Formats: sequence, C-alpha cells, structure tokens
Amino acid sequence: MQKIIEEVNYGNVRFVPTNCYSPNHYWVKNWVFPFDENTDEMLAIKEANLADAVSRVAEANGMNNNEVHQLFPAILRMLKSKSDWTK
Repeated sequence: MQKIIEEVNYGNVRFVPTNCYSPNHYWVKNWVFPFDENTDEMLAIKEANLADAVSRVAEANGMNNNEVHQLFPAILRMLKSKSDWTK
C-alpha cells in the first residue's frame, strides 16, 4: 500500500484520506475515484490518471471543462468500464 501511495503522489494523482484518488489537474481536481475491499485500488488510480490526462489534452486542444465532464464518461463507456463514472 505504501509503495502505491508514494508512486501516485509523484504523478498526476493524489491520494485522498477517505480511500480515494483524485486527479491533480485543476479542471477535475474535485473528482474522486474511490476504492474499498470490493473494488480494486489500482483501477481507481488508473481512472484518476486517465481523467487527469484527458483534461490536460482537452485543455491543450481548446476544449473547456464542461466538455471534459461529458467526454470522460463517454471514454469510459467506449472502454467498457464498469465504473460508476460511466453512468
């Protein structure tokens, strides 16, 4: 567990003490990806990293944060994710 937290804090994702991970990009920094004993912690990390990357690329290409809020769930649905974010 400690190794995962150290790696994540170095990247574009931060650990939230309520067993969640959150992206660092300012458009999506309030999004949380929770995990518990029934859900995979690495999946939460990967989804938070994806949200961070999508928001950075979208900003660089002239999109706004409202478009990212619609785009991210669509991307997860295309990837056939079973995350709560796909709803």
